[in-house]
Amino acid sequence: MAYSKEERREIWKKTDGRCHLCWCNVRLKSYGAVHERDGWEVAEVAA
Repeated sequence: MAYSKEERREIWKKTDGRCHLCWCNVRLKSYGAVHERDGWEVAEVAA
């Protein structure tokens, strides 16, 4: 599923910019860059 920029921002804000599994910081700009240190996908941050 594709998410708009606004939807990704809301999801990111829900978790305070952290992964819900390991609590590592994720950058909003790094959405989709899962192999980078601060990358993330929606499945990883409890939408």
